[in-house]
Amino acid sequence: MHSIIFAFLQIFLFVLANLLSVAVRAEPAYVRGSEEGQAFTFHHSGQCYALLPDHVSARSRFLMTAGTPPREGRGTMTEIRFPLADFALATVEGTLAVDCNPAWDAMPSNLGPLLPDAGLATLTKVRPNGVTERMRVVMSPVVYEHVGITPVDPAERGRIAKGWSGSLLSVDETPVGIAIDLPGGDWGAEARILRFDAMKGRLERYLRAGPGLRNASAPVVAENNRIPFEVVGWSATPASAENTPTELAQDGGAPFLTGPLSEAVSLRLRLLSDEPTPVLGRVEIETTLDDATTPPRSVLLFAPASVDDTSPRRLTSGRVQATGQGEINVGQQQTKWLDIRITDVWNPALPLRIDALRVFSP
Repeated sequence: MHSIIFAFLQIFLFVLANLLSVAVRAEPAYVRGSEEGQAFTFHHSGQCYALLPDHVSARSRFLMTAGTPPREGRGTMTEIRFPLADFALATVEGTLAVDCNPAWDAMPSNLGPLLPDAGLATLTKVRPNGVTERMRVVMSPVVYEHVGITPVDPAERGRIAKGWSGSLLSVDETPVGIAIDLPGGDWGAEARILRFDAMKGRLERYLRAGPGLRNASAPVVAENNRIPFEVVGWSATPASAENTPTELAQDGGAPFLTGPLSEAVSLRLRLLSDEPTPVLGRVEIETTLDDATTPPRSVLLFAPASVDDTSPRRLTSGRVQATGQGEINVGQQQTKWLDIRITDVWNPALPLRIDALRVFSP
């Protein structure tokens, strides 16, 4: 009888351990919104999302960076904001959305067993260059929706400051919350964490709506032999969240602007033809000239095999004229993905500008 009870106990503990563990690369991201902060990304129903403190982005869009080498992205706020709880939900586009983890359904709905009072955890922040910095902290007090934290090392007390809002608290490999309140208040701790299980309880019914929450720019409708596309990744930091390459997927969008360039700029496109594998014929690039920006000059085209292909097949090269107009003929090439790599510009001292990008079949 004792052996049967012991066997059931082992099974119960095994199941409990699996329920509490989250096999993810829990990755926070740096946010440049109305102020600097942090966000936590996850995916659900084919869409990449970010959770962040509501106060970090009063604007509708913000830039994001994570990882080394840095992966860029743009966040767009959804209508889901909880000002009193101080968290909000955004959709994510760009290279940062390609490898977006963890899955929402993998996140525990009850973190209680992982959050003992006076237990140890790690607070992680991402710098603007994508490099992470970590701090060991003690969790206390632990209450229903929040956790107070204090650095283990007394020398690090006072280090949690502006820019740490939204930073990720983890116990071992399990993400358990984001920082919403920094030093101050009557918490008896240096910062306050909003627990993920508290956020999950509020967000479940909204996330069931799935695609209804997406705020990505709509691509142009195909006309004649024009192929609509979406920009799924880029290598250079845009000048602002309003000037990312995603704007190029729609007619009349804002121009894509960068800072002065020190290396090539790559854009990765997913072609949205009705054909399983579209036939590519030519690419047109257009820049409106002004004294503050420069058009691209030399361009290489590649055909990746997938969204995360690191060694895409080269198609051809071309040139944009000093007038800002460029047409690059490919002939007839079947590809679902297209890389546009700008290797130099007409004036390297100025920011790059592209106003229109059009893709055509033969």
